[in-house]
Amino acid sequence: MKKTSGYFQLALNLHLYNIGEEVELALGLNYATDPQVTGVPVTQAALQALANTVKADLGTRLTDPHPTLTATEQQHVDALSRALLGVASDISRQANGFALGNRAIYNTILRRIGFTPAKPHAKHVRVFTIKTTAKGTIEIIVPAEKGLGRAVYYFEYGLTTAEHVLPTTFEKPIPLPVTEFYVTGITSGSIVAVHYAVLVVPPHRAKTPSTPSSTAKSIAPINTPNKMITVLPVNAKGRVSIVHRSTFFTFSDVIYIIVG
Repeated sequence: MKKTSGYFQLALNLHLYNIGEEVELALGLNYATDPQVTGVPVTQAALQALANTVKADLGTRLTDPHPTLTATEQQHVDALSRALLGVASDISRQANGFALGNRAIYNTILRRIGFTPAKPHAKHVRVFTIKTTAKGTIEIIVPAEKGLGRAVYYFEYGLTTAEHVLPTTFEKPIPLPVTEFYVTGITSGSIVAVHYAVLVVPPHRAKTPSTPSSTAKSIAPINTPNKMITVLPVNAKGRVSIVHRSTFFTFSDVIYIIVG
Protein backbone atom coordinates (compact mmCIF):
# COMPACT_ATOMS: atom_id res chain seq x y z
CA MET A 1 0.00 0.00 0.00
CA LYS A 2 1.37 3.38 -0.93
CA LYS A 3 2.30 5.88 1.74
CA THR A 4 -0.16 8.81 1.72
CA SER A 5 1.43 11.23 4.18
CA GLY A 6 2.43 14.75 3.24
CA TYR A 7 -0.93 16.02 1.98
CA PHE A 8 -3.25 17.87 4.35
CA GLN A 9 -6.99 18.43 4.10
CA LEU A 10 -9.09 21.40 5.16
CA ALA A 11 -12.52 20.14 6.26
CA LEU A 12 -14.97 23.01 6.63
CA ASN A 13 -17.82 20.90 8.08
CA LEU A 14 -20.38 23.48 6.97
CA HIS A 15 -23.15 21.25 8.32
CA LEU A 16 -22.02 22.37 11.80
CA TYR A 17 -22.40 26.09 10.94
CA ASN A 18 -25.56 28.14 11.16
CA ILE A 19 -26.10 30.58 8.30
CA GLY A 20 -24.82 33.55 10.29
CA GLU A 21 -21.55 31.75 11.06
CA GLU A 22 -21.17 30.80 7.40
CA VAL A 23 -21.62 34.45 6.37
CA GLU A 24 -19.13 35.54 9.03
CA LEU A 25 -16.55 33.04 7.77
CA ALA A 26 -16.96 34.16 4.15
CA LEU A 27 -16.63 37.86 5.02
CA GLY A 28 -13.59 37.19 7.20
CA LEU A 29 -11.45 35.44 4.59
CA ASN A 30 -8.61 37.47 3.08
CA TYR A 31 -6.93 35.80 0.11
CA ALA A 32 -7.14 38.39 -2.66
CA THR A 33 -3.52 39.51 -2.22
CA ASP A 34 -2.03 36.49 -0.48
CA PRO A 35 1.55 35.81 -1.66
CA GLN A 36 1.12 32.01 -1.88
CA VAL A 37 -2.50 31.73 -3.06
CA THR A 38 -3.50 33.08 -6.47
CA GLY A 39 -6.17 32.56 -9.08
CA VAL A 40 -8.83 31.09 -6.78
CA PRO A 41 -11.82 30.39 -9.06
CA VAL A 42 -14.19 32.28 -6.74
CA THR A 43 -12.62 35.66 -6.08
CA GLN A 44 -12.71 37.21 -2.63
CA ALA A 45 -14.96 39.99 -3.95
CA ALA A 46 -17.37 37.46 -5.47
CA LEU A 47 -17.47 35.43 -2.24
CA GLN A 48 -18.15 38.53 -0.16
CA ALA A 49 -20.92 39.56 -2.57
CA LEU A 50 -22.61 36.19 -2.08
CA ALA A 51 -22.26 36.51 1.71
CA ASN A 52 -23.68 40.04 1.70
CA THR A 53 -26.64 38.89 -0.40
CA VAL A 54 -27.48 36.22 2.19
CA LYS A 55 -26.94 38.75 4.98
CA ALA A 56 -29.37 41.17 3.34
CA ASP A 57 -31.89 38.39 2.66
CA LEU A 58 -32.10 37.24 6.25
CA GLY A 59 -31.63 40.48 8.17
CA THR A 60 -32.41 39.83 11.84
CA ARG A 61 -33.01 36.14 11.09
CA LEU A 62 -29.30 35.68 10.38
CA THR A 63 -28.58 34.44 13.90
CA ASP A 64 -31.59 32.11 13.98
CA PRO A 65 -30.17 28.56 14.04
CA HIS A 66 -33.06 27.22 11.90
CA PRO A 67 -34.62 30.06 9.88
CA THR A 68 -37.43 29.40 7.44
CA LEU A 69 -36.18 30.31 3.96
CA THR A 70 -37.96 31.20 0.78
CA ALA A 71 -36.93 29.38 -2.40
CA THR A 72 -34.83 32.37 -3.47
CA GLU A 73 -33.16 32.67 -0.06
CA GLN A 74 -32.32 28.97 -0.12
CA GLN A 75 -30.74 29.39 -3.57
CA HIS A 76 -28.57 32.23 -2.25
CA VAL A 77 -27.49 30.20 0.81
CA ASP A 78 -26.68 27.19 -1.39
CA ALA A 79 -24.63 29.40 -3.73
CA LEU A 80 -22.64 30.71 -0.76
CA SER A 81 -22.01 27.20 0.56
CA ARG A 82 -20.82 25.95 -2.82
CA ALA A 83 -18.53 28.95 -3.20
CA LEU A 84 -17.03 28.48 0.27
CA LEU A 85 -16.32 24.80 -0.42
CA GLY A 86 -14.69 25.69 -3.73
CA VAL A 87 -12.57 28.41 -2.15
CA ALA A 88 -11.47 26.13 0.71
CA SER A 89 -10.60 23.30 -1.68
CA ASP A 90 -8.48 25.47 -3.98
CA ILE A 91 -6.72 27.28 -1.14
CA SER A 92 -5.92 23.95 0.53
CA ARG A 93 -4.54 22.60 -2.77
CA GLN A 94 -2.30 25.62 -3.28
CA ALA A 95 -1.17 25.62 0.36
CA ASN A 96 -0.20 21.97 0.04
CA GLY A 97 1.76 22.74 -3.11
CA PHE A 98 3.74 25.39 -1.28
CA ALA A 99 4.14 23.53 2.03
CA LEU A 100 5.42 20.28 0.46
CA GLY A 101 4.43 18.18 3.46
CA ASN A 102 5.33 20.75 6.14
CA ARG A 103 2.29 21.03 8.39
CA ALA A 104 3.47 24.25 10.05
CA ILE A 105 3.78 26.06 6.70
CA TYR A 106 0.37 24.75 5.58
CA ASN A 107 -1.26 25.94 8.81
CA THR A 108 0.41 29.35 8.58
CA ILE A 109 -1.05 29.96 5.12
CA LEU A 110 -4.53 28.88 6.20
CA ARG A 111 -4.52 30.97 9.39
CA ARG A 112 -3.25 34.03 7.51
CA ILE A 113 -6.22 33.75 5.14
CA GLY A 114 -8.73 33.23 7.91
CA PHE A 115 -9.26 29.47 8.20
CA THR A 116 -8.67 27.56 11.42
CA PRO A 117 -6.85 24.31 10.65
CA ALA A 118 -7.60 21.29 12.82
CA LYS A 119 -5.01 20.25 15.37
CA PRO A 120 -2.83 17.40 14.07
CA HIS A 121 -3.72 13.95 15.35
CA ALA A 122 -1.33 12.11 17.65
CA LYS A 123 -1.16 9.36 15.02
CA HIS A 124 -1.29 9.67 11.25
CA VAL A 125 -4.90 9.38 10.12
CA ARG A 126 -5.68 8.84 6.47
CA VAL A 127 -8.07 11.38 5.03
CA PHE A 128 -10.39 11.24 2.06
CA THR A 129 -8.16 11.83 -0.91
CA ILE A 130 -7.76 10.94 -4.58
CA LYS A 131 -4.49 10.64 -6.48
CA THR A 132 -3.54 10.04 -10.08
CA THR A 133 -1.18 7.05 -9.88
CA ALA A 134 -0.66 6.16 -13.55
CA LYS A 135 -1.81 7.29 -16.97
CA GLY A 136 -5.60 7.28 -16.97
CA THR A 137 -5.80 5.93 -13.41
CA ILE A 138 -6.96 7.42 -10.11
CA GLU A 139 -6.68 5.99 -6.60
CA ILE A 140 -9.43 6.80 -4.09
CA ILE A 141 -8.73 6.49 -0.35
CA VAL A 142 -11.12 7.17 2.52
CA PRO A 143 -10.76 6.73 6.30
CA ALA A 144 -11.70 3.35 7.75
CA GLU A 145 -14.55 3.31 10.25
CA LYS A 146 -13.69 0.78 12.94
CA GLY A 147 -15.46 -0.50 16.02
CA LEU A 148 -18.91 0.69 14.97
CA GLY A 149 -20.16 -2.39 13.15
CA ARG A 150 -19.79 -3.75 9.63
CA ALA A 151 -19.06 -0.83 7.29
CA VAL A 152 -19.85 -0.58 3.58
CA TYR A 153 -18.34 2.36 1.68
CA TYR A 154 -20.39 3.90 -1.13
CA PHE A 155 -18.40 5.79 -3.75
CA GLU A 156 -19.71 8.01 -6.53
CA TYR A 157 -17.56 9.68 -9.17
CA GLY A 158 -18.23 11.55 -12.37
CA LEU A 159 -16.49 13.53 -15.08
CA THR A 160 -16.94 17.28 -15.04
CA THR A 161 -15.93 20.29 -17.10
CA ALA A 162 -13.97 22.17 -14.41
CA GLU A 163 -12.89 21.95 -10.80
CA HIS A 164 -15.63 23.00 -8.34
CA VAL A 165 -18.31 22.28 -10.95
CA LEU A 166 -20.43 19.25 -10.07
CA PRO A 167 -20.84 16.59 -12.79
CA THR A 168 -24.12 16.58 -14.69
CA THR A 169 -24.44 12.94 -13.60
CA PHE A 170 -22.40 10.67 -11.37
CA GLU A 171 -21.60 7.09 -12.32
CA LYS A 172 -23.70 4.46 -10.53
CA PRO A 173 -22.76 4.11 -6.83
CA ILE A 174 -20.01 1.62 -6.06
CA PRO A 175 -20.53 -0.23 -2.73
CA LEU A 176 -17.32 -1.77 -1.38
CA PRO A 177 -16.16 -3.30 1.91
CA VAL A 178 -12.73 -1.65 1.46
CA THR A 179 -11.52 1.94 1.81
CA GLU A 180 -9.11 2.08 -1.12
CA PHE A 181 -9.57 1.25 -4.80
CA TYR A 182 -8.50 2.27 -8.31
CA VAL A 183 -10.42 3.44 -11.37
CA THR A 184 -8.63 2.91 -14.70
CA GLY A 185 -9.36 3.76 -18.31
CA ILE A 186 -10.09 7.45 -17.78
CA THR A 187 -8.95 9.82 -20.53
CA SER A 188 -5.87 11.81 -19.47
CA GLY A 189 -6.70 15.44 -18.72
CA SER A 190 -10.23 14.61 -17.58
CA ILE A 191 -11.47 16.21 -14.38
CA VAL A 192 -13.03 13.72 -11.97
CA ALA A 193 -15.28 14.60 -9.03
CA VAL A 194 -15.60 12.08 -6.17
CA HIS A 195 -17.60 11.82 -2.97
CA TYR A 196 -18.49 8.97 -0.65
CA ALA A 197 -20.77 7.81 2.16
CA VAL A 198 -20.59 5.04 4.76
CA LEU A 199 -23.31 2.57 5.72
CA VAL A 200 -22.78 0.80 9.03
CA VAL A 201 -24.64 -2.37 9.96
CA PRO A 202 -24.73 -2.21 13.76
CA PRO A 203 -23.58 -5.20 15.80
CA HIS A 204 -26.05 -7.32 17.75
CA ARG A 205 -25.49 -8.23 21.35
CA ALA A 206 -27.24 -10.88 23.41
CA LYS A 207 -29.84 -9.81 25.94
CA THR A 208 -29.84 -11.24 29.43
CA PRO A 209 -32.01 -14.36 28.97
CA SER A 210 -35.33 -14.23 30.80
CA THR A 211 -35.57 -18.01 30.47
CA PRO A 212 -32.92 -20.67 29.78
CA SER A 213 -34.17 -21.04 26.20
CA SER A 214 -34.17 -17.33 25.38
CA THR A 215 -31.97 -16.30 22.45
CA ALA A 216 -33.28 -12.77 21.97
CA LYS A 217 -30.82 -10.14 20.79
CA SER A 218 -30.79 -6.33 20.76
CA ILE A 219 -28.96 -3.78 18.65
CA ALA A 220 -25.86 -2.27 20.22
CA PRO A 221 -26.24 1.54 20.18
CA ILE A 222 -23.83 3.55 18.04
CA ASN A 223 -22.59 7.00 18.89
CA THR A 224 -20.48 8.72 16.24
CA PRO A 225 -19.81 12.38 15.35
CA ASN A 226 -19.11 11.45 11.72
CA LYS A 227 -21.93 12.98 9.65
CA MET A 228 -21.06 10.77 6.65
CA ILE A 229 -22.04 7.59 8.51
CA THR A 230 -25.53 6.21 8.03
CA VAL A 231 -26.45 3.56 10.58
CA LEU A 232 -28.70 0.91 9.07
CA PRO A 233 -32.14 1.29 10.72
CA VAL A 234 -32.53 -2.35 11.76
CA ASN A 235 -34.37 -3.66 14.81
CA ALA A 236 -33.50 -6.62 17.05
CA LYS A 237 -35.39 -8.98 14.73
CA GLY A 238 -33.29 -7.92 11.75
CA ARG A 239 -36.06 -5.88 10.14
CA VAL A 240 -34.97 -2.77 8.21
CA SER A 241 -37.38 0.16 8.01
CA ILE A 242 -36.89 3.44 6.12
CA VAL A 243 -39.15 6.43 5.50
CA HIS A 244 -40.50 6.94 1.97
CA ARG A 245 -38.43 9.50 0.01
CA SER A 246 -36.21 10.24 2.98
CA THR A 247 -32.53 11.05 2.43
CA PHE A 248 -30.78 7.80 3.24
CA PHE A 249 -27.10 8.58 2.69
CA THR A 250 -25.18 11.66 3.76
CA PHE A 251 -22.32 12.10 1.29
CA SER A 252 -19.03 13.84 1.93
CA ASP A 253 -17.97 17.06 0.26
CA VAL A 254 -16.90 16.56 -3.36
CA ILE A 255 -13.20 16.67 -4.17
CA TYR A 256 -11.69 16.97 -7.64
CA ILE A 257 -8.63 15.72 -9.52
CA ILE A 258 -7.20 16.17 -13.00
CA VAL A 259 -6.28 12.74 -14.36
CA GLY A 260 -2.69 12.28 -15.50
